[in-house]
Amino acid sequence: RPERRQIVTTAVERSAVLESLRRARARGVTTVFTLRNHGYDDRSYYENVDHVFTTSPYLSDLYRQKIGLISTGIVSPIDWSL
Repeated sequence: RPERRQIVTTAVERSAVLESLRRARARGVTTVFTLRNHGYDDRSYYENVDHVFTTSPYLSDLYRQKIGLISTGIVSPIDWSL
């Protein structure tokens, strides 16, 4: 049977979701947390997360400065100058 890649992605910090991330990671599943705004300053949210994506480089910089979180800011595809 061929190996299948598995990934779990979430955007909320509810205890059930955090437990799902813990279980997935324990099984070798890649886990991703997406951040879309401020207020997720508790480092425990990211204990079982392999990658964090944010909605902008600005937000990634903010979280790196506040709590030392390393994340990837995805630049918006919207051209706001129009």
